[in-house]
Amino acid sequence: MQPSVETMAANLAGRQGPSFLVSVTDGNSAMCALGGYRRELAAWEGRLPAEGQRLNLKWRGSATTVFGDAALMGRESQQWKSFELEVILDYMPAEDVRDLIRFCCGPEVADVYQTLPEVGSVPISSNQDLSVPLSWRAAGISAVDLRFSTIPTRRWKHGAEVVFGSRWVRLIVLPRGHIALWHRIEGNWLTHAVRWPHNCVPSRDASRLSDMVHRTSLAGEERLLSFLTDCFIHEEYFIRSWILELELWEERLFGQLVETHSEVFGGLRFPDLQKELGHLADYLALVRFDQRNVGRRADESRALARPATRNLLATRSRELETQISQNRMLLREAFRSLSNAATGEQLYTSREQQQSSERLQNTITFISVTLLVPALIAGIYGANVNELTPGATGRIGSLLGAMAAGALISTLGLRVVQGQELIPGGATTGIGLAVLGVAGVATTGIWLFTEGPSTLSAVLLISSILVLVYSLLWIFRIRARRTKR
Repeated sequence: MQPSVETMAANLAGRQGPSFLVSVTDGNSAMCALGGYRRELAAWEGRLPAEGQRLNLKWRGSATTVFGDAALMGRESQQWKSFELEVILDYMPAEDVRDLIRFCCGPEVADVYQTLPEVGSVPISSNQDLSVPLSWRAAGISAVDLRFSTIPTRRWKHGAEVVFGSRWVRLIVLPRGHIALWHRIEGNWLTHAVRWPHNCVPSRDASRLSDMVHRTSLAGEERLLSFLTDCFIHEEYFIRSWILELELWEERLFGQLVETHSEVFGGLRFPDLQKELGHLADYLALVRFDQRNVGRRADESRALARPATRNLLATRSRELETQISQNRMLLREAFRSLSNAATGEQLYTSREQQQSSERLQNTITFISVTLLVPALIAGIYGANVNELTPGATGRIGSLLGAMAAGALISTLGLRVVQGQELIPGGATTGIGLAVLGVAGVATTGIWLFTEGPSTLSAVLLISSILVLVYSLLWIFRIRARRTKR
């Protein structure tokens, strides 16, 4: 049975409004509240805690579910043994964000967090940490920017466009917990083409959601490790699902080859194939940046300085790097396949053009050969020479000489225009030209002796002598080349 597909554009109820996860414990009881998209995602995936108290309410216009001790929502931030807050800023008013931060860790962070540098402003190659207020440093508060990417699979809809995106998350790490602020999506993220529930935000593991409700001893470092683990699981899942996208691209390429039947390359839609493969390459570049950024920030950021955190980041970063390298090899193979297909189409087109040219040349040759004899007969009978037309002033010797000279000049001129040697071939060609030159000199001499000198006969005699001299030079040059070899 075909599963129903719902795009993010259709499911506006799950996207709009405040979207957050907040969890606190005072050492005696614990509470976890999910609102907006976070709540809808956990419910859709079946990851909501199944046991314990549950309270559904409206908070600032967003459907919110509280698990655990709801009475903790009325307590002060100083009473928390540990906490964590995750907010998706897409549809979250700044005042609501401040309220949540103030609930978790008081006004010292809520009133200042917006003064931090722009997210992602620290270059990936920089050995600097994200700057924070001096009051934060004194209180052991630090911040770091990480990025994670998503590429939803298109298996549910053949022909759908490749979509991918990234989100920066600003982590504000305190001794007792952390705050994660997810910023807007960057990349080729088309809402109408994205399948629910993809929103470039990692899912939270069911067991870790349950711990937020039932483990009153949960420490701040454990919460941070839990959050980062879910983020890396998200990144690793999609870097592997990228292979499915590449396979789908290959299916389109091979399918188009099959559809063309005997015309092999005539039906390939190269612009679409190039665009899709380009998007897949862009996503790999995003993930590579994510991986390098994580490794660099793990070395430089105070927010990630705890040994367990650094060990997690180092391990996951190496795993990501290995998978990225494998994917890049597959990408190169795909580009090679596309290049071979393009070369094949060019050869096919060139062959078609060559065959068309040959057919045209054959037609012209057939027509020329067919009309050659009639044209020759018509030319002879139309010649104005005394031997054919009594009383004419011309002589047939002059006619034949002019025809020979014209043919020679036309042939040599054509070869000059085509950029070829005037006389192709080797010594045999030179000997033949020499014989032709001797014959021309003898014929012209006989003509001069029988009919008397004329301008045309003088020109023909000089031409024949030049052909003879040129042919002799040609023969000597060929023999000199053979001697050198």
